[in-house]
Amino acid sequence: FHQLLVTKWDINIAKDVLGHWLDLLNSDGWIPREQILGQEARSKVPNEFVIQHNTNANPPTLFLTFESLLNKMEEEESMDLEYLKRVYPRLLVWFNWFDRSQVGPQPTTFRWRGRNS
Repeated sequence: FHQLLVTKWDINIAKDVLGHWLDLLNSDGWIPREQILGQEARSKVPNEFVIQHNTNANPPTLFLTFESLLNKMEEEESMDLEYLKRVYPRLLVWFNWFDRSQVGPQPTTFRWRGRNS
């Protein structure tokens, strides 16, 4: 959700952050829930959260950021087609991971699967 605010403030920072999150995609399209960077950070994270499983999902809030970016680009008439061409394939892979791994009981629905599901 942070990037929704950042998009309003500086679209270039929001695009950069979104790109970095998408860089974390694995070959299946999963993005890790936590980013534990460095020994000091790791020492403060409970052990049960250090090892992550690619069946556990974060809410897909980056799609909200992407929608906000598109709206802002359209509003400012500054559609960055090169950026969109770079991120779209990764967004599609990520969406497809959600569509496979978090599918709900009814068509076009999702069921949350995470740590406590």
